[in-house]
Amino acid sequence: MHIHKFPFFIYSLLIFSISFSAQSWAGEDLIKGAKWSVVGDIEIPPGKAGIFYQNGKPVAAISGDQYSPWCQLVFKDAGQEPRKIVKGHYVITKITYDDDAINPTQISYKTMMQLKPADSSDIASLAQIICGHWDDNTGSYLTVKEIRQALDGVMRLELSSAKG
Repeated sequence: MHIHKFPFFIYSLLIFSISFSAQSWAGEDLIKGAKWSVVGDIEIPPGKAGIFYQNGKPVAAISGDQYSPWCQLVFKDAGQEPRKIVKGHYVITKITYDDDAINPTQISYKTMMQLKPADSSDIASLAQIICGHWDDNTGSYLTVKEIRQALDGVMRLELSSAKG
């Protein structure tokens, strides 16, 4: 059996080409410093510090389609009265990724974005946005497009506002 020996630069070129192609297929990247803006009404029920959204609509955490993109808005506190947020801007300060394996073939892939208010408007403080979905064990976190889809009409993600 004869094994071809290719020069090192050919391997390097091949690896660079594969890496570059993967980046161009991935689309936009979620980055620290990007801004979320509230564009629709967010109604927070009394006693709740989090709301799940899917396709721009609020859903109960366990009743939504867990295989489709979903996002949970997490607030700093659970108020005793119903609250409504109609405006506000938040900057992503930290992004982390997590996967929870329920069994060998089903994993929940989550992207967690820590937030801080970008302005001084008097709004209930949104602390975190967690977005995810159930998937097979391929390791596929949501794309920026899928995250936007989950919060469509409620919040808008502005990547261009990030300082890169």
